[in-house]
Amino acid sequence: MMKYLFGLIVLLAWFPAHVAAQGCEQLIWSDEFNYTGTPDQQKWSFETGAGGWGNNELQYYTDRLSNAEVKDGNLVITARKESYQGSDYTSARLITYDTGGYWTYGRIEARMKLPYGQGIWPAFWMLGKSFFEGTSWPACGELDIMEMIGGGDNDNTVYGTAHWYNNGNADYGLSYTNPDKLANAFHVYAIEWDSQSIKWYFDDNLYCTLDITPASLSAFHNPFFIILNIAVGGNWPGNPDATTVFPQTMEVDYVRVYSGTPPNPTVTGPSTATADDTVQFSTQNIPNATYTWTIPADATIVSGDGTNSISVQWGNTSGDVSVSVTTSCGTYDSNKLNVAVVKLPPSDPWYVPHTVGGNVNWQVVQTNNNTISLSMAGEDLEVDYDVQNPSASPAIYYPFDGIYDLTTSSTAVLELKTEAGNAPSNMRFELVDVNGNVNTADLLKIDSPNDDGAYHIHAHIFGQNPDNIFKLDQIKGMRLYFNYGVLGTVGAGKFWLKPVELTSEDITTGITDLKSHRLTLFPNPVKDILSVQLPQESYGASILSIHDMNGRLLRRFNTESLGRPLQLNLSDFASGVYFLSIQVGDKRFAGQFIKR
Repeated sequence: MMKYLFGLIVLLAWFPAHVAAQGCEQLIWSDEFNYTGTPDQQKWSFETGAGGWGNNELQYYTDRLSNAEVKDGNLVITARKESYQGSDYTSARLITYDTGGYWTYGRIEARMKLPYGQGIWPAFWMLGKSFFEGTSWPACGELDIMEMIGGGDNDNTVYGTAHWYNNGNADYGLSYTNPDKLANAFHVYAIEWDSQSIKWYFDDNLYCTLDITPASLSAFHNPFFIILNIAVGGNWPGNPDATTVFPQTMEVDYVRVYSGTPPNPTVTGPSTATADDTVQFSTQNIPNATYTWTIPADATIVSGDGTNSISVQWGNTSGDVSVSVTTSCGTYDSNKLNVAVVKLPPSDPWYVPHTVGGNVNWQVVQTNNNTISLSMAGEDLEVDYDVQNPSASPAIYYPFDGIYDLTTSSTAVLELKTEAGNAPSNMRFELVDVNGNVNTADLLKIDSPNDDGAYHIHAHIFGQNPDNIFKLDQIKGMRLYFNYGVLGTVGAGKFWLKPVELTSEDITTGITDLKSHRLTLFPNPVKDILSVQLPQESYGASILSIHDMNGRLLRRFNTESLGRPLQLNLSDFASGVYFLSIQVGDKRFAGQFIKR
């Protein structure tokens, strides 16, 4: 009922028969008008007043029986020529919004006999529910199921139209012309509306189709309410003239809303879980549907099986959650929601290995006009760089083998050295959460790396300045920038990085003592016999443990029984990366070695 411009923006599909009846539609709302008097106030409310209604219309809408009355099995809306509240015409406009009558998708239809004549503008249409909730027209969306502008040949023609916002009012509509005058007989006017399209019907004839999958038509995936009215005059039909006969009536036999084919179900729930956690997943609640859920083999549905919402005790492995929804229309499969298991670090401290499966696990973040290469120098990572574009933020990135909770291992320790006299201009180390977020107020920054050619230790405790976005309990990787940003400089060089240490210890206030906590292991990598240079504190009774990458304890010794110098026969160990720690009272000394 707004201003119209008709254009072909989608392909018209015109068929001689109603093709969308699928045998599975369910009547979910109707008014059959099998009563008398005022329209059912449990289903309809009146909009009243004048003011042109945005189209320079001439009528005053009232709630009087003389303008809207149910009688003889029909709702009769009557437009009259009479002086009323400063207007020369009266009519009625009924809506379903106030009574909770709004729907998304389905078949909406009415059987009606229309008025006729110059300046007469009957309509059976819908507006987006959001119109009354702060969204202006046309952003709320409008669906005109049937409109007619009367007078002459126009008395045989109806229009089906959609309006939406796309940098202004966008619309699409087509018309259908009947051989006979539409005031002579009842006809069924309908739309069939699903997540893909809206189709307009005159009786059983499909005459207009609109594809609503583009993002700009998102309004048509929200609830809409129904409006019935007769306008008099206005921008589109023009004003009544001497040929116009009053009163004019629109007779409505029924209005019906059917549920349509349900949209494909969507599973919602967390994207991460911890082993043995109970987590919830859900999908749309569709009446009379059955739900068949699929979850990883080691997870268990503890409640809600067969419904649209389940509680799951998660297992030890990551995997997909999905559901198949069966209705009278058929079976529909949902998306697969991947849920990653949140792991804990395998040891404390955790020396994150540079290599996985014999390959360097760090990745170069590709940037324009910067060259970076990675290689191993013993157990250390060697980074060769030639930075010509600092503003492109040259960096390397380490993807973890899953999602890790680092809330109790939030101290990151970097031990690195640069070429003598040729250090990067600046460096920055950060943790990256499961959503790719970084807390820019919680970083390890090295503004002037030492260039004496020796190893230096830098540490930072993450999580001390939370921003309520970054998730320290769901970390997927680490990133190290160098010669980056506004303060970055052009230049070439190299630096070396020992395995990053993640620990629960607060060693940031005593970094000079940190080296005494790191064991010296040699040769490293080792083939058979590993020598351990013991700290002074461990010369007495102490416990030595060896763990694999998964945190499993493989060996445990009392160091007093091992003799000096301490040598371990590892000939029966498989190739891989291992962690060795020595516990002396409340102190822990640790190191990482590679077994060939």
